[in-house]
Amino acid sequence: EGIFTGAYNSVLIHKAALLVTTGRHAEAIDALKKYLTFSEEKGYDLQIDESDHILALDTYAAAQLKVGNIDKAIATFEIKLAIAKKMQKSDEIRGETMHKLGCLYAYKKRHNEALPMLTQALDTRKFLYNGNSKFLFETTWAVAATSHAMGEKDIALKEYGTLLEKMHKIDGSPIDSAVIQNSAGKLYFEEGKLDQSIKSFREALKAVESSGNDLLKANIMLNMANAMMARCDFDKAIALYDDLAEKPSLRGSKEHYLALFNKSLLLLKKGDNEEAKLILGELTSRRSSVTPDVKGSVYLTLGNISVSEGNIPEALEFFDMSLGMLSEKKMEDLNSIVKAKKS
Repeated sequence: EGIFTGAYNSVLIHKAALLVTTGRHAEAIDALKKYLTFSEEKGYDLQIDESDHILALDTYAAAQLKVGNIDKAIATFEIKLAIAKKMQKSDEIRGETMHKLGCLYAYKKRHNEALPMLTQALDTRKFLYNGNSKFLFETTWAVAATSHAMGEKDIALKEYGTLLEKMHKIDGSPIDSAVIQNSAGKLYFEEGKLDQSIKSFREALKAVESSGNDLLKANIMLNMANAMMARCDFDKAIALYDDLAEKPSLRGSKEHYLALFNKSLLLLKKGDNEEAKLILGELTSRRSSVTPDVKGSVYLTLGNISVSEGNIPEALEFFDMSLGMLSEKKMEDLNSIVKAKKS
């Protein structure tokens, strides 16, 4: 007696929330799964406060995210959003839920669903918070990053502009300023705004120094070198590529190989074909450590060099090897998708 009464459910929900905070995610999922199944059967008429039911959904979604069940977390937030839309004075709950749901859609590459959801979240939060709110800031970032990924560059430029203007005014910003500057720099680079791009990458490098994030720093340096090359600042670009290629901590990383490959492209641009071919040959000799997409680009470049030298049979061999590498990359991506669906 007492099982699944209002009082029992309330205690169960709060216990599950505590389990999540202590890292016992599987136990929390098991407890809430029974409650949520029963609540659905009863049409959510469980004689508990709405706030407790919302807590149950948030806790269940958080636990599912912790164990890697993204789809179940999405489904749970969708249920929460449908309930919140029927609640009075639920703008804060709706804004938060739409933000989380939009971010998860973006993570799953469901960008056509993510951007409208995040835009609604941003509009909702604009009415709730002042311009320097961290909640408004995180949603602005999500809209900027998602629109950038979708190729909606006008939206992305507008929102990145807002982020760059506001980021030093936000207390407890949830987004690393180095990440924002690096992302903005990449967008400016894509738009051919090289001076703005390099300025953003410089600011990103200043910001990343204190974080100790070596891979992010390497990515920023690589992006800045690429922008320097595009602006024909060849000596500065080569210095950055060499710095990246010589860092022991980056050996074997994609940034290390991209620095070497991009340096070879710069040398070709300068007409130093022989030195470029030496670097490209070094990259193709590493059988397993260079990722298939990078190696595919290396073979493509070697093929183009062979064409320019009139060696068509050799060019065709290189193009075939490039196709083989890029097909391997496609299979890796497919296998990743299959594994994700099985999890």
